[in-house]
Amino acid sequence: NLAPIIEMTQHQSSLVRNRCAIALGNLGLQDCTPPLQKLLYDVEPNVRWNAAVSLAKLGSHSGRDVLLSLLQRGYLEKFDDVDPYEQTEAMLTAIGAASLLEDSSLNAAILKLSREDINMKVRDAAMKALNL
Repeated sequence: NLAPIIEMTQHQSSLVRNRCAIALGNLGLQDCTPPLQKLLYDVEPNVRWNAAVSLAKLGSHSGRDVLLSLLQRGYLEKFDDVDPYEQTEAMLTAIGAASLLEDSSLNAAILKLSREDINMKVRDAAMKALNL
Protein backbone atom coordinates (compact mmCIF):
# COMPACT_ATOMS: atom_id res chain seq x y z
CA ASN A 1 0.00 0.00 0.00
CA LEU A 2 1.68 3.19 -1.24
CA ALA A 3 -0.91 5.56 0.20
CA PRO A 4 0.95 6.38 3.45
CA ILE A 5 4.18 7.20 1.63
CA ILE A 6 2.38 9.22 -1.03
CA GLU A 7 0.54 11.15 1.67
CA MET A 8 3.87 11.92 3.37
CA THR A 9 5.19 13.54 0.17
CA GLN A 10 3.09 16.55 1.23
CA HIS A 11 4.50 16.66 4.76
CA GLN A 12 5.58 20.07 6.07
CA SER A 13 9.11 18.81 6.74
CA SER A 14 11.40 18.82 3.72
CA LEU A 15 13.40 16.02 5.36
CA VAL A 16 10.30 13.78 5.35
CA ARG A 17 9.50 14.69 1.73
CA ASN A 18 13.10 13.98 0.78
CA ARG A 19 13.02 10.55 2.41
CA CYS A 20 9.76 9.83 0.58
CA ALA A 21 11.38 10.73 -2.75
CA ILE A 22 14.18 8.27 -2.04
CA ALA A 23 11.84 5.55 -0.77
CA LEU A 24 9.52 5.79 -3.77
CA GLY A 25 12.46 5.36 -6.13
CA ASN A 26 13.77 2.38 -4.19
CA LEU A 27 10.40 0.64 -4.40
CA GLY A 28 10.79 0.44 -8.17
CA LEU A 29 7.07 0.58 -8.90
CA GLN A 30 5.61 2.55 -11.80
CA ASP A 31 2.80 3.67 -9.48
CA CYS A 32 5.44 5.82 -7.77
CA THR A 33 5.95 7.95 -10.87
CA PRO A 34 3.09 10.49 -10.42
CA PRO A 35 3.96 11.49 -6.83
CA LEU A 36 7.63 11.73 -7.76
CA GLN A 37 6.76 13.98 -10.68
CA LYS A 38 4.97 16.32 -8.27
CA LEU A 39 8.08 16.40 -6.06
CA LEU A 40 10.09 17.77 -9.02
CA TYR A 41 8.43 21.12 -8.15
CA ASP A 42 9.10 21.03 -4.41
CA VAL A 43 10.47 24.19 -2.80
CA GLU A 44 13.41 22.25 -1.37
CA PRO A 45 16.20 21.52 -3.89
CA ASN A 46 17.20 18.22 -2.23
CA VAL A 47 13.66 16.93 -2.65
CA ARG A 48 13.67 17.88 -6.35
CA TRP A 49 17.08 16.29 -6.83
CA ASN A 50 16.12 13.00 -5.21
CA ALA A 51 12.80 12.92 -7.06
CA ALA A 52 14.69 13.23 -10.36
CA VAL A 53 17.09 10.45 -9.38
CA SER A 54 14.20 8.21 -8.32
CA LEU A 55 12.33 8.87 -11.55
CA ALA A 56 15.43 7.89 -13.55
CA LYS A 57 15.58 4.64 -11.57
CA LEU A 58 12.01 4.03 -12.73
CA GLY A 59 12.99 4.73 -16.33
CA SER A 60 11.15 8.05 -16.46
CA HIS A 61 12.69 11.04 -18.23
CA SER A 62 10.47 13.44 -16.23
CA GLY A 63 13.37 14.63 -14.09
CA ARG A 64 15.76 15.09 -17.02
CA ASP A 65 16.10 18.86 -16.61
CA VAL A 66 16.86 18.51 -12.91
CA LEU A 67 19.50 15.88 -13.69
CA LEU A 68 21.02 18.16 -16.34
CA SER A 69 21.37 20.86 -13.69
CA LEU A 70 22.99 18.43 -11.26
CA LEU A 71 25.55 17.52 -13.92
CA GLN A 72 26.80 21.12 -13.90
CA ARG A 73 29.15 22.00 -11.06
CA GLY A 74 28.33 25.69 -11.52
CA TYR A 75 24.69 24.99 -10.66
CA LEU A 76 25.62 23.28 -7.41
CA GLU A 77 28.08 26.03 -6.49
CA LYS A 78 25.13 28.45 -6.24
CA PHE A 79 23.98 26.70 -3.06
CA ASP A 80 25.92 28.03 -0.09
CA ASP A 81 24.98 25.08 2.09
CA VAL A 82 26.32 22.51 -0.41
CA ASP A 83 30.04 22.08 0.25
CA PRO A 84 32.50 20.68 -2.35
CA TYR A 85 32.20 17.15 -0.97
CA GLU A 86 28.40 17.28 -1.22
CA GLN A 87 28.68 18.74 -4.72
CA THR A 88 30.77 15.77 -5.77
CA GLU A 89 28.41 13.27 -4.16
CA ALA A 90 25.40 14.90 -5.84
CA MET A 91 27.16 14.80 -9.20
CA LEU A 92 28.14 11.15 -8.77
CA THR A 93 24.53 10.27 -7.95
CA ALA A 94 23.29 12.29 -10.93
CA ILE A 95 25.77 10.57 -13.26
CA GLY A 96 24.52 7.18 -12.15
CA ALA A 97 20.88 8.15 -12.55
CA ALA A 98 21.36 9.96 -15.87
CA SER A 99 23.21 7.02 -17.36
CA LEU A 100 20.12 4.86 -16.85
CA LEU A 101 18.11 6.95 -19.30
CA GLU A 102 20.29 6.81 -22.43
CA ASP A 103 19.38 10.42 -23.22
CA SER A 104 21.60 12.29 -25.70
CA SER A 105 21.60 15.57 -23.73
CA LEU A 106 22.40 13.82 -20.47
CA ASN A 107 25.10 11.76 -22.15
CA ALA A 108 26.64 14.91 -23.62
CA ALA A 109 26.76 16.47 -20.14
CA ILE A 110 28.33 13.29 -18.74
CA LEU A 111 30.89 13.28 -21.56
CA LYS A 112 31.80 16.89 -20.75
CA LEU A 113 32.31 15.92 -17.11
CA SER A 114 34.53 13.01 -18.14
CA ARG A 115 36.83 15.48 -19.89
CA GLU A 116 36.61 18.70 -17.92
CA ASP A 117 35.48 18.29 -14.30
CA ILE A 118 37.96 19.38 -11.65
CA ASN A 119 37.33 16.25 -9.57
CA MET A 120 38.94 13.02 -10.76
CA LYS A 121 36.29 10.92 -9.00
CA VAL A 122 33.61 12.65 -11.08
CA ARG A 123 35.65 12.24 -14.26
CA ASP A 124 36.14 8.54 -13.55
CA ALA A 125 32.46 7.94 -12.81
CA ALA A 126 31.50 9.79 -15.99
CA MET A 127 33.88 7.69 -18.09
CA LYS A 128 32.54 4.49 -16.55
CA ALA A 129 28.95 5.57 -17.09
CA LEU A 130 29.69 6.03 -20.81
CA ASN A 131 31.90 2.93 -21.02
CA LEU A 132 34.88 5.01 -22.14
